[in-house]
Amino acid sequence: MAGPDLTRPVPAIDDLVAAFTASAQRVQRQSDGTLSLQGIRYEVPNRYRHLRRLQLRYASWDRRTAHLVDAHTDKILCRLYPIDLAANAGGLRRVNDSVETTSTPSSSGEMASLLTQLLAEYAATGLPAAYLPAAGEKEPS
Repeated sequence: MAGPDLTRPVPAIDDLVAAFTASAQRVQRQSDGTLSLQGIRYEVPNRYRHLRRLQLRYASWDRRTAHLVDAHTDKILCRLYPIDLAANAGGLRRVNDSVETTSTPSSSGEMASLLTQLLAEYAATGLPAAYLPAAGEKEPS
């Protein structure tokens, strides 16, 4: 008891579980925003439905959850839960939240403002434009 303390602190349970998880890459089903991992279908949150390939971390002994991770930083983005098949059988569906999208091109045939600006910069240099408008499009003046 009089000697030095040689004990080491025990890591938190979440850190231990994360250290022993397996990594997998899956393709998201675009029709319903789900993916399948070892025979279990998980629902992907709407904010990630634009991603085609998803990187996952999961514990092989506990399939109640999986984690969606950033493929570049290996940082956990969110938890994925298995689909409740009994609740899904009723046919009632939640309305998907809207996802931010870029504006649609105008139907008047005008070019985008940034493209117009780039073509004007090319015209000022005297070099040929990297983009040539298709037949019927207006060229910037």
